[in-house]
Amino acid sequence: MTGKVLHLLKVFRPDFTGAGIFLERATLLFNEMAPGVEHDLLVVDTLRPPTPVRANSALRNIVYLQEVPISPWRAEFALVLWLLKNIRQYDVVHFQTHADRFFLGYLLIKLFGKKLIITATLDDSAPKLVETYSRPYRPLVRAVLRLFDAFIAISPKLYEESAPVLGRNKVHFIPIGVAVPPVLPGEGDIKRAAYGLSPDDIALIFVGGICARKDPMFLIEQMPAILSFSPRAKLLIVGPVLEPDYHAQMLAHIEQRGLKDRVIFTGEVGDPYPLFAVSDIVVFASHLEGFGCAVTEGMAHGLPAVVRHLPGVNDLFIRHGETGFFFTSPEEYLERIRSLIEQPSLCREMGMAARKLVAEEFDNFRNAERIMGLYGFAPAGAKTV
Repeated sequence: MTGKVLHLLKVFRPDFTGAGIFLERATLLFNEMAPGVEHDLLVVDTLRPPTPVRANSALRNIVYLQEVPISPWRAEFALVLWLLKNIRQYDVVHFQTHADRFFLGYLLIKLFGKKLIITATLDDSAPKLVETYSRPYRPLVRAVLRLFDAFIAISPKLYEESAPVLGRNKVHFIPIGVAVPPVLPGEGDIKRAAYGLSPDDIALIFVGGICARKDPMFLIEQMPAILSFSPRAKLLIVGPVLEPDYHAQMLAHIEQRGLKDRVIFTGEVGDPYPLFAVSDIVVFASHLEGFGCAVTEGMAHGLPAVVRHLPGVNDLFIRHGETGFFFTSPEEYLERIRSLIEQPSLCREMGMAARKLVAEEFDNFRNAERIMGLYGFAPAGAKTV
């Protein structure tokens, strides 16, 4: 089986993007199941880095449209020009939402008879996408969205909002897949020490970009109360700084409350799995997510999760009281954390249930097969969407 797929992202490395990281991982699986199908990436907004991006992926080529910042319309012209020169070689074009705000690329791809697919992320369901445009343009936006052969929704919320607009035959619910370690990690004290953790520390771990939307400040603000009943608690914050001013506020709060030895910033890491392996509880306070892959990755390591409730998104994998806890207030967050710390058996049982759920329902290979099925390159014996 041979073919070519073009992926389009607005933002990619060296900028942090969850969609980009997922694409890197997914292409490795795509290549494993259909090695004759090639995958290229076209990056719309991120400036071309001075040195080639080295990532663990099976992307054949990574092309950046911009070397220096240009206006949105000039960027759209560059996109259309690139597609005119190159689109004939591809069978499928897979966009992330907002990669082409002016639609000219979409229209051109359909004129060439190529299969066109889009994935919704964050809160980008079909009706929400339509609402981001001025009212006079909304009928046109609805019409253009119907040009897509498939609309991938990564959460039940995105699916239920999009299906009435585009039709259930075009909207496909495919959650983000997760790689589950073959066995529960058993890292020793030396491994924990490498990350500033003692054997008897209770490690809470947050993984994600440091920005207001993901709200790691909330987690820091609760640390004094947690330390009052668990003096050995520490908070690991794993991820790049996306908003420097917000990060500065976090550092100031840590300084004011004397939390320097209780909050550990690791910065961005290529692979957070070793950090999950030495942690005890995964915590997440984000206000808006399309899925929340960092939580399921922690759960895959046998960690119970304590997360802000995002209806239609994280209740896909958080079974309250079974695989983790929801919170909607600081009081609830502290109550959930305290119950897990003070009841080690509950923490272990909930972590085991979390790992089992992720292994059964979010297998990354199975989800990659479903996406390849939408491309028209499903491996023999795979179930298509």
